[in-house]
Amino acid sequence: MGISYGPLAKTLHNLGKTRHDLQKYIGLSAATVTKIGKNQYVALEVIDKICFYLNCDINDVIEHDKSATLTTKRIIRKSPLIKKEASDNAAQV
Repeated sequence: MGISYGPLAKTLHNLGKTRHDLQKYIGLSAATVTKIGKNQYVALEVIDKICFYLNCDINDVIEHDKSATLTTKRIIRKSPLIKKEASDNAAQV
């Protein structure tokens, strides 16, 4: 994945808060907190709520992991479905 919540862990630690506090005080579901723990995508609205609650900038919550994005692109390029679509598009030209 291209998104990391590493900065959030640092911010929470610096403020003496936990992910459970996010669940308790801003109403995040357990599933959303789990997604954050697994560096999975959550809605931008969730990121906004976290920033507001912690009184911090978005860079204190998420960062873009370029190496993970490159790995994802390689996986997509190797996908048989993607290759077929590219071949079909080339044949139409």
